[in-house]
Amino acid sequence: MGQQQLRFTKTRLIRMKTFLLLIAIALISTQQISAEPKCCAGPCKAPYEKYYSVDHIFNRCGECCMLPQDFWKYKIFEIGLTKAKTDSPCADTKSPFKNQGDYTVYEKTVTHGTKMLNMTLDMYSPATLMEVKDSNTPCCNGTCPKGLSKYYSVDHGFGHAPFCGETCLDPKKFGIYHIFEKNLTLATEHPDHPCMYQFDPVGGHYSVYNKTVTHGVPHVLAVTLDLWGEGM
Repeated sequence: MGQQQLRFTKTRLIRMKTFLLLIAIALISTQQISAEPKCCAGPCKAPYEKYYSVDHIFNRCGECCMLPQDFWKYKIFEIGLTKAKTDSPCADTKSPFKNQGDYTVYEKTVTHGTKMLNMTLDMYSPATLMEVKDSNTPCCNGTCPKGLSKYYSVDHGFGHAPFCGETCLDPKKFGIYHIFEKNLTLATEHPDHPCMYQFDPVGGHYSVYNKTVTHGVPHVLAVTLDLWGEGM
């Protein structure tokens, strides 16, 4: 056996031993749940960099701050481990499951591994999209509570019956909601019940209460509103 081949064999043996050692560490690894706040929110402190991984089986996303030179060690055990392009990779990653949004709901901070090899990470679950709930009890009749203002939006219908929605919002957040609801309007006239004074497509008014719904992403961006239909 030549010297070059011998060196190559030794190198392979060293790598194999290292790999087996890491596997052994993984087999005796434990999980600890931290009582501390988030470990890794926002940008990581240099020289650490942000990495993340999405577990599609349990539908969770984890973020951590890691030294770039240690990446390969953890990649062996977490194939999905990826270097982040933003400071909030989980919040910028959409769940592949139907009716679910980005991983924005913080759950807990955990530490995986042993004293020799461990990693602390923040765990997130996906936000739920679509309507959250319906109710037969109006939320926004009359004057809005202090600090909130009455807004309304008219949908004259395209493939559905026309309706008008009323809600009480913090005026400071109007710009955010207006991005998603272009017809959202401040009720400067008749603020107690603006839908009653909006004309429907046949010349009537939206005077018949239908239901109360909550739209949006729970715990992130949601709004509850009363829906009013056409009157006689």
